[in-house]
Amino acid sequence: MNSNIIRLLTGRVLTNISDSLVYVAVLWYFNETFKSPVLATLVFVVTTSIDLMSFIIGPLLDRTSSKFLLELSTFIQVIATLLLAIFFVSGSNFGLKIIVPLFLLMIVTIASTIIYPLESKMLPQLTSKNELIKVNSVFQITYKTLDIFLDAIATIIITYLNLSFTFVLSGLVFAAAFFCYRLIKIKKVSRNASENVDNTSYLAELKIGWDELKSHPDLLELLLPLVVINFFYGMSSATLPRFASHYLSNSALSYGLLLTFDSVGAVVGAFGMQFFKKDNVSQYNFIFITLIGAGIGQLIFAGAISVVPLISMIGLFLNSAFTSMLNISFMSLVQIIIPNKTLGRVTTINESLLSLMIPIGSFVGGLLITCLPVVVPQYLHAIAFIVISFVYLFLKK
Repeated sequence: MNSNIIRLLTGRVLTNISDSLVYVAVLWYFNETFKSPVLATLVFVVTTSIDLMSFIIGPLLDRTSSKFLLELSTFIQVIATLLLAIFFVSGSNFGLKIIVPLFLLMIVTIASTIIYPLESKMLPQLTSKNELIKVNSVFQITYKTLDIFLDAIATIIITYLNLSFTFVLSGLVFAAAFFCYRLIKIKKVSRNASENVDNTSYLAELKIGWDELKSHPDLLELLLPLVVINFFYGMSSATLPRFASHYLSNSALSYGLLLTFDSVGAVVGAFGMQFFKKDNVSQYNFIFITLIGAGIGQLIFAGAISVVPLISMIGLFLNSAFTSMLNISFMSLVQIIIPNKTLGRVTTINESLLSLMIPIGSFVGGLLITCLPVVVPQYLHAIAFIVISFVYLFLKK
């Protein structure tokens, strides 16, 4: 990988670390200060609502210099986290104790929502198309490996440092990310007259992004099944803690064990993509294999849990590995097919559509296990993968 890719990856890792610190710290603050699950839920509502609306920023990504936007967003995160540190040092009334942390968390989250799709937009400018799958898999390996340890590290830091020090530390890490982004050298993408956006309304630009996506049926034929799968993913992930306590033990360690198998599977799947040669198997056959593989893995996870838990966890590992390969394949396909001038809009539209179904599925999953066995959402997730794999194969035939 070239030096620009390494700088972008290092900056993204630092951004992820600070994001996790801020999120866990604010969530811990609401839990400990107000002892109210309703107020703690506000943290989840703020972050997921911004993810759902990420398509709005698409035109901003395409009409603004990627490097400038990356630096500006990170600088805003530095300021927001330092303001959080100052807020927790100074006293405040009850109302401000709720409003200010939520508002500043919202600012940090919006900035991150800008930064994350910028990675997808910048990578095709920093590396060749032939290297995109390899580079994307390296990024995903790094993120998934980091996820295994990040929440635990954030919890330890918050436990041994007060909130103000935690936010100061987060601000310093964001600042380090800012300097990594400053070092990136990227060619400016020139625009011809037909691509001039100065006289185009923001809404019209949003529509251009949607029209671009619709003009590529191959992407839509994969995106729409993924949207459906995310509904069932929301179902299964929201009920996973209850599933773990019912079949394994009431200890939080049982849930943590399942998350570990899931994360390790994602890392192995991403690592496997390093060796994927698109000449050896067609894109469509590869997608079918990952869909059916993820479904079989999930079926083993649900079916074996009451018989041989270890085999069940291997099934979870397989599901996560194949899902990771599918996600990287889709991400790379978008970067290869979509022109850079509209890539920001298409990427954020995809993210909004994929994010939309997760909270809905989570809500439905919570309702289901009040009247059905807790394993049902896991079976439904498996069936969704298997059915959609054959639907996708039929569409391509």
